[in-house]
Amino acid sequence: MVAAVVIPLLFLYFLVITIKDRRQKYEDYLNLDTIKEEAFISGKVLQIDTKTRAFVGKHYVNIVTILLHNKEHQAYQKAIRTSTTSIEPQVFTEGTEVICYGYWEKDVFIFNRFRVKA
Repeated sequence: MVAAVVIPLLFLYFLVITIKDRRQKYEDYLNLDTIKEEAFISGKVLQIDTKTRAFVGKHYVNIVTILLHNKEHQAYQKAIRTSTTSIEPQVFTEGTEVICYGYWEKDVFIFNRFRVKA
């Protein structure tokens, strides 16, 4: 008799937890496009690497990694975008001078907004 009450309550409890977790992950997915613009870095694009990765469930993330060279050093930059927004890969051609706005995370510069130097 107790099992007839407890087992459906456990299923309901875990269903509620799963729905909350899925909602939180979807909000995190939508917030990937909002990046703090604390710094900027400029330079010449040496290398471009584009990947599409699964984020959560059926949601995908486009990651564009570029190697930038300026007078001082070379650094890797990552542009992380949701699959709903598109980054124009034709802008990132090797040899293009760009300015990227974002923030440093360890040794990688995470950016979302960029502009091509004239």
